[in-house]
Formats: sequence, C-alpha cells, structure tokens
Amino acid sequence: MLVQQLRHVARVGNPAHEYVGAIERPEAPAPRRLVPGEARQAAVLVPLYVDAGMLWTLLTKRTDSLPHHRGQVAFPGGGKEMGEDSWGAALREADEEIGLPPKRVLRLGELDEVATPSGFRIVPCVGAIPFPFELKPNPGEIDETFAAPL
Repeated sequence: MLVQQLRHVARVGNPAHEYVGAIERPEAPAPRRLVPGEARQAAVLVPLYVDAGMLWTLLTKRTDSLPHHRGQVAFPGGGKEMGEDSWGAALREADEEIGLPPKRVLRLGELDEVATPSGFRIVPCVGAIPFPFELKPNPGEIDETFAAPL
C-alpha cells in the first residue's frame, strides 16, 4: 500500500507537502525515545521514493577529509542546532549535504531513537521524495550519493 501511495506522490510532482492527503497513514504508536543523557542529539532523513515500481532510499558516502565519520555510509543528517527539532535538523542537513530542498520532502513519520557508539542519539525522520530528482552533493562533506532498494 505504501508503494502505491508513494507512486501517487511521484506522479503528481512537487512540492511534496501539498500532497499530504495522498498518503493514508494509520495511527501508529509514538516512536520510542531514549532516556536523556550525555549523548549529542541528532537527526537523519530517511528519504523514500518509488522508481520502476520498487521502493528505494538514498544514502550518502561521507568524504575522507572530514574530521568525524569520514568515509561512512549514512543517511543525510547531523547534529541538532540550538532550538531545532528533529525534522528541522534532518531537513536542514539534507539540504546542506545533498541539495534536497525541504519543501520536496513529504513527512511520513519518525522511527525509534537510536544511540550510536560515537556518542549520538539519532532520530530517523522518514519522508517521501518525488522521483526523479536532482541532487547536488556538497563536495566538502559528501563523496557520493547512491540508492538502495528496500
């Protein structure tokens, strides 16, 4: 059902937020949050799209010149800034890292917060993006972007 709904978003184009009504979302339990602690709060965007009838997501490979997380494969994202919520951080970082404008993302929901060995608490924000799209990876942060089927 989600694939059919995302196909509709892809057909009608962008900006994605105009088509919130196109996707039926059943009530789901609130995502799990970790107990506050020393870890730095962060968020990532899990961008979903449909191509050739299949559901895909985008990933990035970080440059080797970065001081942290060099060469890692990741969703676009990063640390929250003062007063920023998870969606604000995920959308800002996706725009900065891969040139994905926030208005092109249809917010679908959030997944459970996860802790990383590197000291972050990450909230994955899941959003639909229309396909096709043009990405502009920031060469100072991102070596490449690539798609992975779900």
